[in-house]
Amino acid sequence: MMLKFLSLYGINALSFVTNVGAIFIYSRLAGPAGYGTYGIYVALMSIFLIVEMSLLKASLAVAETARASHTEEDAQALAVQFLNWALVPILIGSVVLILAGDLLFPADPESHIGGSLIAAIAVAEHLLSYPSTRLSFHLATEKRFGAVYILRLGATLLRHGFAWSVLLVTGSIVLAIAAIIMKGAVLGIVSLVWTRRRFALAERPTGRPTMGAFIMLGTFFGAAFALLAIQELPSVYIARSLGREALGNYRFFYDLTAAIWFVATIYPTVLFAYLLPKHGRNDPKATKRRLRPLSDILVLFHLTYFATICTLLSGALLVGANMFRDQMPFAFAVAAAVSLLGYSRFLIEATQALGHGRQTFVAVLISVGAVAAFFLLAPAQMGTQGIGWGWMLGQTVLVVLLKLIMARSINAGASVLRDIAAVLFPFFGMIAAYTLLPNVYIFWLSFALMTGSGLATLTVLFGFYRAAKTSDVADAA
Repeated sequence: MMLKFLSLYGINALSFVTNVGAIFIYSRLAGPAGYGTYGIYVALMSIFLIVEMSLLKASLAVAETARASHTEEDAQALAVQFLNWALVPILIGSVVLILAGDLLFPADPESHIGGSLIAAIAVAEHLLSYPSTRLSFHLATEKRFGAVYILRLGATLLRHGFAWSVLLVTGSIVLAIAAIIMKGAVLGIVSLVWTRRRFALAERPTGRPTMGAFIMLGTFFGAAFALLAIQELPSVYIARSLGREALGNYRFFYDLTAAIWFVATIYPTVLFAYLLPKHGRNDPKATKRRLRPLSDILVLFHLTYFATICTLLSGALLVGANMFRDQMPFAFAVAAAVSLLGYSRFLIEATQALGHGRQTFVAVLISVGAVAAFFLLAPAQMGTQGIGWGWMLGQTVLVVLLKLIMARSINAGASVLRDIAAVLFPFFGMIAAYTLLPNVYIFWLSFALMTGSGLATLTVLFGFYRAAKTSDVADAA
């Protein structure tokens, strides 16, 4: 079972490698300003990726709750009906996004391309590929998670394949982004044919999705959009204050470090389904037994990832490499915050699966407020140095609030402050070291942290593997 779980990361790793390679290709072919335009598409596309994940989670929860009083066929039919009705708020939100696009990302003086046009492209891509959401639901219900991620890998390859082909032929980043609409059409047709041939539903399900299901979806959407705002507020600040080239330099580093999301994208499907209480009934003791090892593994993994980035950055400075010269004022803090964001994603999935969607939404909203206030109040001469601190402020608030929600859910209040300190201290310690110490000491300190946290991750992972052989933890695969 553990091997199956690791195979999912293998499939996702292919998407990760493709996306990392794409960063260098787009940056090389389109230049910093062109990559800044592509970065706007990435930011807007992220909205719909998160919408898809929220829909999948909500549909799984609807089906699981319905199983208490419906047949399996009826439960799945109710979930599909829920997905169909969810198109209404998605369409309304899409129109708002298109209208607000130029306000969020003003048109570039040279290309005259703003956020509204790019948002319209992202909307068309998502709507054409919407049938893939229903297909992912059916596959996740059957625990065919490998097929879910093969489908997503195919979507990634199609996206870059169409865009690269047009970019190489025309040299226009705008036409390359527009070509991605073809990916949505191909994915939608394949998903529609697959679903109709493979999955049958009750023609008239006995009942309809409850209002509570849509409220739950609303909290998932709210938390997802608020989380995206935390990620993209720095980009909006840079685009409006420092220009498209500075945005391209920032997005180049951020998109590289944010590739950690290839791990986090598994959370809304596999871990959410694993932690979802049967028929909506939570058992705090059983939940704690399943949550604790996962939490330990993931916080150590994200710490190892952060320490690895610090080692590479400080090592590059030691040998005189200038690849990240423009990013160094904010690099360590942004890398720390992005790594913490990956762990926050796990906390969000866990608290939502345990029925705390509203509290989770409020927690993420408070974090957005903290980040927004930071950038609104930031002095004009702050430049790029303060970007990382805005990131870290938001992530610190988010981790603290989510840890408190989870502790209440599993009756672990006595240890919550210790857990919060253990999570945050290494990240702030490395940022402080970068500010105060010579680079050679930073290199060896980050190397030691990378080695120690990496070994600790392997140790805890091995213990998790042994437990999985004798308990229901194996269901995580």
